Amino acid sequence: MLWWKRLDVLNNIPYTRDRLVECYFWALGLYFEPKYTHARIFLAKVTSIATILDDTYDVYGTYEELEIFTEAIQRWSLTCIDMLPEYMKQTYQALMDTYKEMEEIMEGEAYRLNYAIESMKEFIRSFMVEAKWAYEEYVPTIEEHMSISIVSSGCYMLIATCFVGMGDTVTDETLKWVLTHPPLVKASGVIGRLMDDLCSRKVKS
Repeated sequence: MLWWKRLDVLNNIPYTRDRLVECYFWALGLYFEPKYTHARIFLAKVTSIATILDDTYDVYGTYEELEIFTEAIQRWSLTCIDMLPEYMKQTYQALMDTYKEMEEIMEGEAYRLNYAIESMKEFIRSFMVEAKWAYEEYVPTIEEHMSISIVSSGCYMLIATCFVGMGDTVTDETLKWVLTHPPLVKASGVIGRLMDDLCSRKVKS
């Protein structure tokens, strides 16, 4: 995709993984129907950017930089871009542009994006909690770990994201329901988190 080439991840964000193709096929597996073209592209873009965000919080950003970035995400405004470290600006811009583009495509249903945005903010807050634990060398209890790591796995955020572009198939009530983390959504998050942890352990071993 041209937007990914413009990001020039290899040169501009060399610390992150390039998972664009993987992310697109993941989105394609969720909905392959032609009528969901825009939703599929949006989900692939968000998932790709989420990978950059994950790597930024996990392996690259300093604690102070991550605090600033987290605050900028919570404010959700391009006016915050000047407060960011230089290497974070492009990622923040790409994130804002991706949601703005989808807002223009959705026109009368753009209000649905608010659910995805709130879920993204929660996703980033969970990253910051984990960064704080690492910075303070705090070892959380299993209950504390799971309450945060289910969110940081991205499952909640991606479920909300994949729903917003599905038109009348998904109602406003459904989107509100998703954000309450009902048992079905929470179970998906637990499975996603544990599968991710198991795969990461195998790779690291």
